[in-house]
Amino acid sequence: MEVNKEQYEYLKKLEVVERHKKLIENYLNQKNKKKLDNEKYKDFKTDYQILKENHQFLRDDNDESIDQLTWEEKLAKTYYDRLYKEYAIIDLSRYKSGEIGLRWRIESEVISGRGQFTCSNKKCESSSVNSKSNELKSFEVPFSYSESNENKIALVKVVLCPLCSKLLNYSNIKKKKKELKKFLKEEKIKNKKRKKDNSEDDHDSDSDSSCSSSENDDNSKNERKKKSKKKRKSIQNKERNNIEDEAPKKEKEQEQEKEEKEKNQYEDFFNDMFL
Repeated sequence: MEVNKEQYEYLKKLEVVERHKKLIENYLNQKNKKKLDNEKYKDFKTDYQILKENHQFLRDDNDESIDQLTWEEKLAKTYYDRLYKEYAIIDLSRYKSGEIGLRWRIESEVISGRGQFTCSNKKCESSSVNSKSNELKSFEVPFSYSESNENKIALVKVVLCPLCSKLLNYSNIKKKKKELKKFLKEEKIKNKKRKKDNSEDDHDSDSDSSCSSSENDDNSKNERKKKSKKKRKSIQNKERNNIEDEAPKKEKEQEQEKEEKEKNQYEDFFNDMFL
């Protein structure tokens, strides 16, 4: 504190411009010191970086003894031992590309029941404890991952709600939809070909039937014409016969009428003479 008072009194005696320069100089010196400190600790790593480099998703029980491990590996192992590896927390933010992230639960999540009695999706809205547990389903996910330049596979148990389970199986559902569309297209093409073949067969049969029907129509027309001609001839013959039969009858009637007229005339004449 005495130093601060001395500095304060010293700065108080200076003029405004000189005081400003002195303060700026002190500020730059402190900034340079920080840069030098950062360069000193440049090669040092944080605990998080060490865990990230040495962490393993699954460790074998037959690993090397603890004494043979480095302190970085010991740190990663102690963190691994604290994890609960019955159920996992899943990240489905990249479900469309088929990439998922998995991690084991920590103590606070086990106590709250997250990932076991709730949806284990990291960003699911129904991941609260109040959500309905009847709708949840457990899945054993074949999790393939690369670790220390090695490809590994592990079966991990996950609990998901109906919506998140669709996201998990998105790639499989998409494949099935594509296969279904392909199958439907092939069926449509087959049905069209069948319809074309059936229509051609029907057309051929119709053409044959039309030809036969046209021939039948022509034959029926000819028969009708013949019948009509026969009828006309018979009618004409009847008319002729009737005319021939009626002619003598008319002549006889005319003669009878003449005779009756003459008789009537004679009778009238005689009546007139004697009366």
